Order: sequence, then structure tokens, then C-alpha cells
Amino acid sequence: MINGTHHGAMSSCRQHMQRRFCVMVSTVVIAGVISPASAGTPASYPCPTEVRIVYPDIDATPFINGVGATVPENPGMLIDWVRTAIANSPCHIKLSLSRLPTLRTVMEINVGRYDVMLAVATDNPLAKKLRFPMQEDGIAQNKAIAKGALMLYALSQSTANWDGTTLNLPQPGTVGVVRGQVAQFVATQKGWDTDESPDAETNFRKLLLRRVAVVLEQKLVAADLIKKMPNQKVQMLTVPVKTTSYYSPVTTDFYQRYPQFSEQFWLDMCRESRKSLKDLPKCSDK
Repeated sequence: MINGTHHGAMSSCRQHMQRRFCVMVSTVVIAGVISPASAGTPASYPCPTEVRIVYPDIDATPFINGVGATVPENPGMLIDWVRTAIANSPCHIKLSLSRLPTLRTVMEINVGRYDVMLAVATDNPLAKKLRFPMQEDGIAQNKAIAKGALMLYALSQSTANWDGTTLNLPQPGTVGVVRGQVAQFVATQKGWDTDESPDAETNFRKLLLRRVAVVLEQKLVAADLIKKMPNQKVQMLTVPVKTTSYYSPVTTDFYQRYPQFSEQFWLDMCRESRKSLKDLPKCSDK
């Protein structure tokens, strides 16, 4: 019913309204999302009436599907986890999902236009104003929604070499990274010469055209892209550059107003992720 309503609205929008209005409608608001289990059980803590979630408008299959502002009919695992987590909440919530360019997501959430940002790496320096789930010794690993290795990818006949300390590259000597994502910041910290792209698919196209020497990308995202290039020989260098954990942090103001809801949302997101990512640590609210 939710997907059907949104699809119908977008179809009508495309037929009768201007493109600008269509983009506005792509910020989909889902009212009264309540699971049967929680419908008769009121929350024992303060609830938000609306949760505004923002995430990048790039394709990162299987986690985020599609490109651009419109939330597609099959949005990807990450959005499925969000919708289920909200549906399981005892709170009666309007869910707003918005897709924006990567850097703009940070700018907008930093000024309070959104409450939650999806799939943020703890190593991303742009996330300093966001609140992650915490334990006494730091960010709670038992509430991470994903964990992945940043790997380097080169053409199969490339002389590129990474031993965990030193990176040797053939011409043009550049590392392809997605602008505004953790790979960019890790590569910059290491002093590598980077070439920025809006998404991972563009990076791999540049690699095939030899416009970059290597691509730095999350293993799970890269694996899906490489499957789509069966006739193109791309190799993964064997030593990880960095292993990162991903969360869906909230703004500090949102957490101060709704701490119990935030903690439960993180726990529910974690549990949903484990249905697909079974090798991660067991979720815990402790």
C-alpha cells in the first residue's frame, strides 16, 4: 500500500506537473506507519511525530538502488531496513525519505533540515555533528548496521601494488574515489593523488578507460559493480586499506529530545541488517 501510493503519486506527477514539483514529491512522506505488533502498545518514552531521513542520491547496490532524487520502487536493502524499523516502533511516525548529493546531505543535516543520515562511516570527518550509538569505550560496535573493507581495485594487467604501507601506481598515478565519502578522506589522509567522481560506477568506468590507476571502494559495493562487467578484467588488491563500520546517526538535537527512540531505532536497524549480514557481531542494547 505504501509503495503503491508513492508510485501512483509519482506517475501522476510526471504526467501533469513540472519537473521541479516531481523532485519535491520524491521526498516521500509515509504517514502512520505502525506494525500490527505495536499498534495497541503505546511507547513508554517521548516520540517524534516525524522522522526526516536523508541519504545519498547515488547507486550503491544492493544497499542503495537508483540514481537521483526519486526514491525508486525497489530502493535497496538499507531503505527496507529503515521502513521495517520504523514500522516496528511503538511510536506513530511520519517517515520522510530524501535523496541528495553526498556533500549536500551533510550540509543539510548540519543545519537541522533532517534528523537521521543513513550509512555513515565513523571515519568520515563530515559526521562530527552527528550522534552515534555509544558505549563506555566509544561508538557501539554492537549496533553497527554494516562493516566493510575499503579495497583498491586495478586492471588485471596493472602493475599497481599496495602492501599495506606503500602504494605504487602506474600512470596516471591517481586513485578514484567517491566525492564526500569515507574513501576520499582515507585516501587524502594517506597523501594519495585522488580523482573524485559522484559515484562508484563512474570510478570504475574511469578505471576501464585508464583515466585512474586504481579505485578505492567498499568491497561489498565494488563486488556488485564488477559482476556487471563480466568481460572487463578488474582485480582487487589483496590488502585492505581500512576496515570501517557504518551507522545511521541522528543529529545531536534529535537525540537530546528523543534518546530512547533513537536507541531503539539503532537497535532495530541493527537487527534488520543482520538478516542479510549474518557475519557481523550480534546486536545488543547494552
